[in-house]
Order: sequence, then structure tokens, then C-alpha cells
Amino acid sequence: MVAHKAGYSCVKIISMDFDALIPALQQGKIDVIAAGMTITPEREKVVAFTIPYWEVDQAVIVSKKKQL
Repeated sequence: MVAHKAGYSCVKIISMDFDALIPALQQGKIDVIAAGMTITPEREKVVAFTIPYWEVDQAVIVSKKKQL
């Protein structure tokens, strides 16, 4: 729907393994990656990211009874 509203008429959605996304983009096999991908300095060296539309934090939770 987003591509259609932007004026693109031919859009093909391809499901790929996560590790194949950046290489496929670099090789011209795909034009866009639409996936939950953390922006890292290493990735920023090889691809251009948009402004993040979602940010999350990660944590490990353990029972108080089983603390190390």
C-alpha cells in the first residue's frame, strides 16, 4: 500500500533469510529492506538507513529467587 501510494505500480515482496538481506541489497537483487533491523555502525558503512520509526530496548529478566 505504501509503494502504491508513492506511485509505484510493480512491487514484489520477497521473503528472505535475515542474513541474506544486506548482501541481496548490495548485489542489486532487491531495492528495499523492510525488516526489524538494528542500526549499527558496521551496517551504516554499507547501507543507508531511514530515520528509525520504532525503537526498542532489550533486557534479560530472571527470578529474584534465582539471582547469581
